[in-house]
Amino acid sequence: MGKRKDREASASEASGDESPDNKENLEALLKKLEQLQKQVNKLKRQERKKAKNSSSRSSDDEASAESEEEMIPRAFSSSVQPLTPISVPNGSARKVELRRVGSAAPPRPAPRLSSNAFKNLPSPSDDISGPGSSPTPGARPCVPALTVAAAAPVTVANVAAANVAAAGVPAAAAVAVAATVVGTPPTAAAVAASQVATASPTAEEALKVPQLRTDANHNPKKPKAGDFEDTVNALIIRAAYEYEALVSTENFFPDTALRNRWAHSTWKSAGEAADLKYQMISAISLLLRKRGTRIRGHVLTKIRQCLVLFGFENKANPATKMKNEMLYQKLKKDSCFHYKDIEARKGFAEGKIVSDCLKATWFEDKDSQGVVFSTLFNPVPAETIAAILTVIDFCLDEWSTGVQVKATMWEKDVIARHKVFREDVNKWCATNKNVTTSIRTKIRDAGAVDDAVVVSTLDKDMLEQMKDELEGRTGETDSEAEE
Repeated sequence: MGKRKDREASASEASGDESPDNKENLEALLKKLEQLQKQVNKLKRQERKKAKNSSSRSSDDEASAESEEEMIPRAFSSSVQPLTPISVPNGSARKVELRRVGSAAPPRPAPRLSSNAFKNLPSPSDDISGPGSSPTPGARPCVPALTVAAAAPVTVANVAAANVAAAGVPAAAAVAVAATVVGTPPTAAAVAASQVATASPTAEEALKVPQLRTDANHNPKKPKAGDFEDTVNALIIRAAYEYEALVSTENFFPDTALRNRWAHSTWKSAGEAADLKYQMISAISLLLRKRGTRIRGHVLTKIRQCLVLFGFENKANPATKMKNEMLYQKLKKDSCFHYKDIEARKGFAEGKIVSDCLKATWFEDKDSQGVVFSTLFNPVPAETIAAILTVIDFCLDEWSTGVQVKATMWEKDVIARHKVFREDVNKWCATNKNVTTSIRTKIRDAGAVDDAVVVSTLDKDMLEQMKDELEGRTGETDSEAEE
């Protein structure tokens, strides 16, 4: 123990003597080591840079070598043959024709034929009764009767086959459609009637195809009459006018099948009236079938203006509002608004409002439907009177609060009340056909626009007086009259 202590003591003394020198040496070595480390790091960076440059050069060389190898021609296999080069002249390239549309489009050339050129042509079937005979009052021109042959019993299948055939469908297709719809095929007699109905003396290929204007911006889903060339445009206007007349007199809310039949029949009638033959295409059929909405909107606008005859005032003060509301309740009670005597409810459909609405809607001028297709409105059909009553009733509801609130007349909202008015008018007509027919003729005459009669003002005495005045005159000087 004593010896160990002595050695430790001597070692500590020795280390205490050498500690300053050792520290200096250690610091010098650390500095040198740090410098060497920096040099090593610098050399490493240089080596990495050289290696990177050399690798990029080698990759470029390899890529060029690969591209050179790819350019070496190789023999084609037996299944692949090289194509023979074809020289194409520069002038044969197809040029795309650009056309300005909208506001930038060039002005449309003036039409050579007015769109209303065929509008007032009489219906071809107006003269079918022969010379010296008068047309049947209220007869519907141009629409073929959709009936089955007498030998065929009236069944759902037979009527379906006849209706489909009348819409322009071939007989075989009409029979197939009818069998599909009702589940039972039509009888042989109905098939024969369908074949007769679809037989046409003129082949479909002989009919002209309606052409569009060269500058027309045509949308097949929203066709316009102005999209077609002048002659077709005029035929469409004529057919559309007759279609609107049928809606006004035959069925104010026709179903799809009836709209299709009317579109075909009015198009055929327009062609016969103008002595032109054009095919019926889908765009024209769609355009005609949409005319029902247009004429109902026209009727609504005109009748809404006629309601001032009842005394409604469009003012917002409380007194006027109360007056309008009381007037509305009075007119709506038992639907007495159309009677000649509203208080006593006498004179069914003879009120002045009915004839005024008829005149404003269908007899406004000489180009109106009631004048052009006069046979449809003489006497006024029951359906037309029912349509007037339906629209008047709808317009009255706009005043239910005492202030007019205009509404859109949707078919689903008024079809029920229209059926009621139609039944009432039909019952009224059936009570005494002769008298009610005379009343309907009187209503038509009250609204019709007749040509003014020009009467000569020169009677026999006036001619003698003029003869005496002209005796002794030569007519060469003005002084003769003064003498």
